[in-house]
Amino acid sequence: MQTIDIEGGIKIPVSKGKTFGLWLLCACFVAIAFFLFQQNPVMATLTISFFGLGVLLFPFMLFHRKSGLYITAQGINMVTPFVSESFIAWSDITGFSIFNVSGTKMILVHLHNPDLFLQKQSKWKRWLGRASSSVSGSPYAISAGNYQTDINDLFGLLYKELNKYRKGVSAAAKFT
Repeated sequence: MQTIDIEGGIKIPVSKGKTFGLWLLCACFVAIAFFLFQQNPVMATLTISFFGLGVLLFPFMLFHRKSGLYITAQGINMVTPFVSESFIAWSDITGFSIFNVSGTKMILVHLHNPDLFLQKQSKWKRWLGRASSSVSGSPYAISAGNYQTDINDLFGLLYKELNKYRKGVSAAAKFT
C-alpha cells in the first residue's frame, strides 16, 4: 500500500494507472460506438454519452493533486474533483466490514446513526447514501480499487486507526 504521510495523518493517493486504464477503456467504447452508429444510432448515442463523460472526467482525476483518501486524527475524508469532500468523524463510526457486490469488494463504514449522518449531506449524497444502504446496509462505502492500495491492507489500516483514535470500539472484523 502506498501511503503519504501528511501533517496530522495519512493520504492514500488515487491510482493513476487504474484511472488511466479506465479513461482508455471509456475512449475505446466511444470509438466503437462511433463505428456502430449506423447500425444502432440509439445505442451508439447512449454509449457515447455515458462513456464520453468518462473520457472527459477521468483526466481530472489524473491531475487533481488533492484526490485521495485521507485518514486523520479527526476521521476519514475522501477527496475527489467532482464531489464535495466526504468526511466521517471517528466518533460517528462503529466499525467496518467488507462487502462483495458483483465481484467487487468494498469497505462499508458502519455508523452510529446513519440517518443523522445522511441528514447532514446534500440531496444528491443523501440519495446515494440511501441507495447504498438498501443494497449493503451502510450509506458509505470505500472502493479500494480507486486507490493505490489493496482492500485487505486498507481494511486493516482503517481498523488500526479507528482503534487508535477511538479507544474501546470493538475491532472485530465482520465480513459479509
